[in-house]
Amino acid sequence: MKRNSILIKLLILILIGASCAPKGVNTYRNFANAFDVNRKPAKPSIVMENVSTDSVMVYAKFLRRDLVFSSSPGNPPQAWTRIVISILPSIESKMAIDSLVLEIGPEIKANLPDTVVLKGKLFAPAGSSYIAVGEVKDLFTKRLQLFTELINRSIYPSATDFVLCKPNHLPCIESFALTGVPYRIGVSASASSICISKFRSQSSFPQPVFSNQPLALEQELVDTSLYLRVDDGFSEVFRLDVPGIYKVTLNQNSLGGLYFELRGKDGFYPLQPDEMAEGMRYITSDEEFAKLIYSHDKKTAIDSFWIATAGNPQRAMTLIKDYFSRVAESKTLFTGSIPGYRTDRGMIYIMWGTRTFVYRSSNTETWIYGEGSDNQVLKFDFSIIQQPNGEHGYQLNRSIVYREAWFNAVESLRR
Repeated sequence: MKRNSILIKLLILILIGASCAPKGVNTYRNFANAFDVNRKPAKPSIVMENVSTDSVMVYAKFLRRDLVFSSSPGNPPQAWTRIVISILPSIESKMAIDSLVLEIGPEIKANLPDTVVLKGKLFAPAGSSYIAVGEVKDLFTKRLQLFTELINRSIYPSATDFVLCKPNHLPCIESFALTGVPYRIGVSASASSICISKFRSQSSFPQPVFSNQPLALEQELVDTSLYLRVDDGFSEVFRLDVPGIYKVTLNQNSLGGLYFELRGKDGFYPLQPDEMAEGMRYITSDEEFAKLIYSHDKKTAIDSFWIATAGNPQRAMTLIKDYFSRVAESKTLFTGSIPGYRTDRGMIYIMWGTRTFVYRSSNTETWIYGEGSDNQVLKFDFSIIQQPNGEHGYQLNRSIVYREAWFNAVESLRR
C-alpha cells in the first residue's frame, strides 16, 4: 500500500511538471526557424524625395524601441530624446543649410506611439550634392547616435527622384517592400515611363581583411525588367512576386536610381535560408560553406553546424541568435545593389559588431573598435569610390596586420 502511494505521488509530480513545461521547445532541427532580430540598428528608415528645384521632402521613421530610453534604479524607463536631421553642403562642413528638429520630452513618454515619423521640407537646391546627417541624442545620458545619407541632385536621376508609394500616393517609409502588395513609384524627374529591374544574384564575397584581393566592382546583372507608365508624377500600380533587390530608373541603362529590397510577406524576419547560409561565409572553411550552400535543407544544415561547433544545443541557440542578428543588421544598413552582408562594411560589421567610433571625410570612412591606448584597438579604413552603376562604394584598405585579429574573431564567433 505504501509503495502504491509513493508511485501515485511520483506520477502526479510528473504530470504537474509536464503541464508546466514550456510549450514549443526548440529542437536542433528548428533552431534556425526561431531566429529573430533582438538588436536593432540605430539608423531609422529614411525617404528623401525631390519636391521642387530648391528642396527635398524628408520622411524619417523611428520605431519606439529604437529611440534611446533612460532609467535610473527603481524608476521606470523614460524618454527625453532630441532628433535632428540636417542638410550639409559637404561631409566636412560644420554649418547646416537647413534642419528638422523633434524633441520627445519625459512628460509625453506615455503617449509616444509605436512609430514616430519626423517629416518636413529641407532646403537643398538642384545642381549639387549634399549630405543629410541625423542625430539621435539621449538628453538624460548625453549619448549620441549618428547616421548619414547622400543626396545627389546633380549628376543623374538619383534615389531622391523616385519614392516607393502606396496606391493612394503616400510614401512608404520602410527600408523594404513586400511581395504581392500593390505599390506605385513617385517620380519627380521628367518622365513618361520608368523601369524597375530585378538583379540576378551574384556569388562573390569580400576577401578577408588581410587578403590582397579587394571586393571586385561587379557590373549589375539584370534578371528581369518591368516598364511602367507615369502620369502626373506617379507610376501605375504594380505588384512584384519574386524577393530580391530591385532598382528604379528612367530606363534599363540609366545610372543611379532607387534601390529597394523585396521581401516575402513575413518581411519582419529579414533573413531567408539562402541568406542565412551565405551570411556564414566569413566564419566557415570552403568545405563547410559548400555543405551549407548546396544543402537541400539549409536550416537543418545550419543547426547541425552550430551544434557541432558549440558543443550543445543551448549554446548553439545563443550563437545562432547573436550571429544572425549581425548578418541581418548588416543587410539593413549596407544593402545597395548587392546584399549588405556581401559588402566590405557588412563583413566588418558581422565580424566585429557595432563600431565604437566612425570618422568620415569626402573620400574615406574610418571605423574604430576599442578606446584609448588599448593594444586591442582596431582601425579599418574604407575608400569611397564611384562604382560602375553610379553608386558610392566603400572599399576596405586591407592589410596583413589584421590576420591575427581576423582568426581571433572567427574563433570567438564560432564558440
